[in-house]
Amino acid sequence: MADLSPNADDGFRLTPKHAPGRSSRKARAYAAEIVRLHGLGYSLDAIREALADAGVSVSTSTVHREAVRRRATPTAAAPDSVAPTDQALTRLLAGGKELINSLIRSKAQR
Repeated sequence: MADLSPNADDGFRLTPKHAPGRSSRKARAYAAEIVRLHGLGYSLDAIREALADAGVSVSTSTVHREAVRRRATPTAAAPDSVAPTDQALTRLLAGGKELINSLIRSKAQR
């Protein structure tokens, strides 16, 4: 009988389909963009407003949590299943122009 214990050296590994944490996180599909924009110096509130313009209503705390979570996780270790869905990418691309304009307006108001 095969040893299926965690220490077994038979190469058997479980691969979760979803990233760690709640699968219902609305901002998950935009985590890389949140980190990128935050890294460029945009405020969490400006990013939250841009997400709202793209149809994703989240709190500033959610934006902060996604920025910190993604920054703390090495990119190479992230599973492929973390990638945004086709629907999320389509929404992101469709709202891209509005997102950029919103961020520019936000920066200009400072």
